Amino acid sequence: MKYIIIYGILLGGVLCGGTNAVGAVRDSGACEEKVEAYSSVWLSQIHKALNGQGVVGVNGQTLRLKSYRYRGKLDSKAQDERLMADLFGEETMLAMYVGTEVNDFILLPLKDACDFWRKNQIANPLNSIKEDWEAEFTLLPYMAMDVIDLEWEYGGKVVRSVALASETKGILYDPIGSRVVRCVDKVDRKLAWKPDSDISLQSQLAGAKESLEEYTSIQVNANLPADSLLSKGTVVTTRKIASYKNFWGETLYGYNLICQSVFDAAGALIGWETLARSVDHAGYSCEADIRTVKTGEKYHEFAWAYACREGPGASVEWDGHSYDVSGQMDANGVNVHRIEEY
Repeated sequence: MKYIIIYGILLGGVLCGGTNAVGAVRDSGACEEKVEAYSSVWLSQIHKALNGQGVVGVNGQTLRLKSYRYRGKLDSKAQDERLMADLFGEETMLAMYVGTEVNDFILLPLKDACDFWRKNQIANPLNSIKEDWEAEFTLLPYMAMDVIDLEWEYGGKVVRSVALASETKGILYDPIGSRVVRCVDKVDRKLAWKPDSDISLQSQLAGAKESLEEYTSIQVNANLPADSLLSKGTVVTTRKIASYKNFWGETLYGYNLICQSVFDAAGALIGWETLARSVDHAGYSCEADIRTVKTGEKYHEFAWAYACREGPGASVEWDGHSYDVSGQMDANGVNVHRIEEY
């Protein structure tokens, strides 16, 4: 049975009518940067972006945040209407992905992005933002909203955008920084823990579940007491984890796939567990799944898959034998755990 936890768009709008840059998105914990404490969450996010690295997009066009100006509180309906025009007008500059890699983005007016989506029969990733915008205002009163003007450098030219923010929640949306992948936290490894290891199976399973928050596709040998796993089991673990974060450190999309197989001293398989989670946000979609394919006396075979994309439509389907994946960024495969490897 499969349940994928999907985190929807936090904020939306209307439908269609500095430092050195890096050539590729950074990997493996590169999102973890020291950030000074400021009076609000959004101010900390902006200073982190100002002091961090830019990102190179299509044709070597570098995007970096250059400066900001605090406009004030959003305290009237008139200001709301002006902000809507700033964020979602036809001439609003928008970051859009035109390929499958995290650096395949360009900046263009929103009207041109809409033309691109229509011509290529791509579902508009902004389709649901109107209702999300209205929903956000039911949670935060006007005076809790801050409006910030942002100035970017893109390909040697100055580009401006407007951000809506909250002191406690940070930047809720801006059409450029919120939509570009700036860094990636990624783990793809296979490890083993022996019975005499300081790290117990129990702590590993608990840590995996805690990191997943919600988990799916769980399979455990129910006939085996937990104590037997802890005292006799050598645990082989495969983890495929990725979080793609924007300029403000918010996860746009990501997946968390974990398989843990337990073998006794003779190398026999005595238990297993698979866990999967996917997250998406701000106009992206992502799905992920992992499940047991076959088990034998001394092996555990499992299949995994993930699919992520800008806009709706990322999907992972199991046909009973293998995965069918659909997304701008997707992959699937089959792995086997054996104790002989260790």
